[in-house]
Amino acid sequence: MEALNENLLNSVFQEEIYHWLTCNITETQSENRMTEAMDLLFTKKFMTKCSWTGVGRGAEKIPMMRMVNITKLFRRIGTHNGVIVNQRMVMLFFMKKLKNAVRRTEMKHLRRSTTHHFKSNKVKSEH
Repeated sequence: MEALNENLLNSVFQEEIYHWLTCNITETQSENRMTEAMDLLFTKKFMTKCSWTGVGRGAEKIPMMRMVNITKLFRRIGTHNGVIVNQRMVMLFFMKKLKNAVRRTEMKHLRRSTTHHFKSNKVKSEH
């Protein structure tokens, strides 16, 4: 993880990784794109050894918040179709995914996880 973070300082390597990810990601929604990128770059088992802050139950984990270049890459990947992903959105994404990393390893892989958006049934008031 730290080696990848360091290698992303090299702009040529960063562009190669970004191009490879964009060619392999099929999703259009930001969070789904970041989830797919995470699955392409890291194994689910490896993600159980990470947390946002590095604090884990009983053992220290890899702190994702210190992997600045990786989080910048995820900002770029998530920014798509007019949606601009900021640092806070990436932080919340990783906090959620890393919190549920153990559950993700236990999934049967029957279908890819995605975010769900439901239309509101609220009636808009007329002014």
